[in-house]
Amino acid sequence: MRKGYKQWVAVIFLCGMMLWTPQVWASHSVVDIKGTVDPETGETTYTGEDMILVTNPIYDIYSDMEYWSFYPTGEPGQPNALRTLAGESIISGQPESCGSLQMDPGTVNWENIVLRTQESEWIPSQYAEGDTRIISSIINGNGEKEEKNITCRGVGEHCTVWFQDGLTAVMAEEIADFFDRSYPKMLEAFGSPAAVDVDQDGKVAIVISKIYSGYGGYFWSWDLSSQPDGKGWMDMLHINANSIIDGGGWRDTLAHEYQHLINYAVVGPNSESWLNEIFSTNAPIICGIAASSNPWIIGTISQLTSYMAFSKCSIPFIFGRYYTPRNGLEFSLTYGEWFLFGRYLSAQSDGVAGVGDGIYRRVLDSGECTRSALAKVLTDIGVIQEGGETKNFNAFVHHYNIATILQENTGIYSFEGRDIGRFQYPLSSQGTTLLPSLQGGGAMTLSVGGRRQFTPSGAVPAMVFAGITKDVPESVEASHADGAVLDKGETLTCVDDDVKIYYVLTSGDKVPGDPEREGTLYTGPITLTEDCRLTAIARNVAGRSAIPASWTFYVAKPPSPSNPDRSEGTPPKAALDNTKTGILRP
Repeated sequence: MRKGYKQWVAVIFLCGMMLWTPQVWASHSVVDIKGTVDPETGETTYTGEDMILVTNPIYDIYSDMEYWSFYPTGEPGQPNALRTLAGESIISGQPESCGSLQMDPGTVNWENIVLRTQESEWIPSQYAEGDTRIISSIINGNGEKEEKNITCRGVGEHCTVWFQDGLTAVMAEEIADFFDRSYPKMLEAFGSPAAVDVDQDGKVAIVISKIYSGYGGYFWSWDLSSQPDGKGWMDMLHINANSIIDGGGWRDTLAHEYQHLINYAVVGPNSESWLNEIFSTNAPIICGIAASSNPWIIGTISQLTSYMAFSKCSIPFIFGRYYTPRNGLEFSLTYGEWFLFGRYLSAQSDGVAGVGDGIYRRVLDSGECTRSALAKVLTDIGVIQEGGETKNFNAFVHHYNIATILQENTGIYSFEGRDIGRFQYPLSSQGTTLLPSLQGGGAMTLSVGGRRQFTPSGAVPAMVFAGITKDVPESVEASHADGAVLDKGETLTCVDDDVKIYYVLTSGDKVPGDPEREGTLYTGPITLTEDCRLTAIARNVAGRSAIPASWTFYVAKPPSPSNPDRSEGTPPKAALDNTKTGILRP
């Protein structure tokens, strides 16, 4: 389903300003996901100097009742009534939508459609400008239909363009040109529509007609079966004539709806609506429409940001089977979350496996567009690894939520430079405590400031938490590798500016000292007089310290029969065998 764009106005205080003002983060944040377990009580405490965040990965949402179910987060307090908080007064104006979400893909027999498309005796249709047809089309938000007379006004390499009779046929050539240019990009990213080319003309019909004002356009699998003229069988996309007449966002509507058609051609009804919408919401990017200059994306992101500021949480976006919310404010807000999650999918697939936007087709090629299929593909390409940072799909969603806040340059909390429509999480509007209860579907709530530790009490077991400390310097680096033999001073550096380095030297079997409390300020190369352990931290002007780094170094001695190889840069072999290498992390 595709949302059209109207002039939306956020009435939440300064939300528009927050959207346009980028946050500047340090190069490093520390995220405590595992927490510290109390051996006596078994309770887990999460530490974060700046934020505590919780994600609810309960995705089995098949009805409005389940959508509006709230689960304890472990924060004391009365359960929140989000529905009354998120009233229509938050944002004035509602976006248009398309009807694809209103159509249950299981209402027609996909296998029969595919078989009919393959029938050799079926006579292919060849359309020319001036040809006419009668179709059935949605006219209102209740899904009611009416017959319409349409006339072909343009023929492209991969499409035909039809206008409802009585409408001025404008931009038919431009519409066909855009579709033809987008066709190979969509083919690569999502796949081919050929399986449902029921009229066998090798083209997709684009129908411009008067549609209920709440819909920007739609794809409907029912079009692939019977039609009132007795001939029917036409693979088509419906676009609201208003978006053509007023010069609105018909291009991203067309890209969005075309993905729905491809999705149905490739996997049929084996497609969960939320993931199908994620793919469609990211289709305009595939077709070269930049998010940061797309009025629909900017408007959707603005609405979502206003909601987050007001409700102190994000919105559910992962559901079961064909369910999605279909009424009210939550109906439109979800598109912003779907867009962002699609960009994160691309970023993480690119950062780990070099797949990028190819992640969408990999999922569809599996034969399903479902959460389980997505999790399997992410596992197959190494994004999800049982022993890694992202150990399962729940962790992936949790990391996505954290990424919307930190937006680091690279890594699991990054969009890897993707255009995300200038989105910034409205941190200044969040509370100092978590919401005491939270919806499922991957929604999150967070507290900003006010405390540095949180121990959930009574939270639903499925909840996942994180403590976040931002503006943390990168760890100190040494000029020699761990275990090296030195005959000159050791140099310490940190890639961050405006930091001071503190270090301690520990010899023998003594417990390494703590550079945070008893360290010596580093001012130049350190001269060692004996074998020792060097531990160092960097501290910035905000008083935040890096994770300690530690190395074992050996002092060079003149060669002797018992020590023939102990020269600069080469540790004694026996010592190397018992040396711990790398950075020590608490």
